[in-house]
Amino acid sequence: MYDILSIFESNYLFFASWALFGGTVGLLLKKLSRCLTRQINLAMHAESVPLHQTSQPDSLTYPAVKLLPWVEAVLPIAMLFLAWLCGALDSWEVALVNLFFISNCLLLASVDAKTGILPNALNSLLILSGLTWQVLIKGGISITAILAQADYVWAMGLGYSIPMLMACGYAYFTKVHPMGQGDAKMLAGLGAWLGLNGLVMATLMASVSASLWVLGGMLMGRYQRQQAVPFGPFLALGAISVFVWSIWHQHA
Repeated sequence: MYDILSIFESNYLFFASWALFGGTVGLLLKKLSRCLTRQINLAMHAESVPLHQTSQPDSLTYPAVKLLPWVEAVLPIAMLFLAWLCGALDSWEVALVNLFFISNCLLLASVDAKTGILPNALNSLLILSGLTWQVLIKGGISITAILAQADYVWAMGLGYSIPMLMACGYAYFTKVHPMGQGDAKMLAGLGAWLGLNGLVMATLMASVSASLWVLGGMLMGRYQRQQAVPFGPFLALGAISVFVWSIWHQHA
């Protein structure tokens, strides 16, 4: 098993620097999350459209900030630990790329938790960066290398198309939209980073954790049937867990 503690003890200054870097990035993400949240709320107010109507039908309410108030608060601590871990497991160049993916996921989670919206700009960045890193940089710029990394392209396409088809079918019969396009776009981005197997595991973990959260909320009286829960934070949790586990497994 990869003895990460012994490595930390012999390079404590190096990993303390990673932790400091991660904490600083976490604080910046927290500030950026607040800026994006404010801009989204101002845009919705200017259009005089209730926030939940942008992605949910009239029959649902979306008090996202009351349901998931902790997401933004944990950004600095999460980034501090994850930066230390990534720095321990990979070279600094790869660790920075890994932290870029993790930062994007955490920022999407924070904004979605407070607004119920996954911004297209962040989802597009997730998709493009994933394809660039996994297909072009890691795979190499050649036809053979790109074909060898086709799993990530398939995962991206299926990550978007399957949830949208299922959501459309569910909406057709129930007149309720269970998932917005932002969730499907985030799944596409996660597929571009994780591949098909990683995407399936991340989605399964997200679904289970979201179900447990709703069940706990119902038992505590904090959640009613007509309230929608933002799925982005749970997708981010599943994706980061699978991503970090795959890195750890590579060095085990």
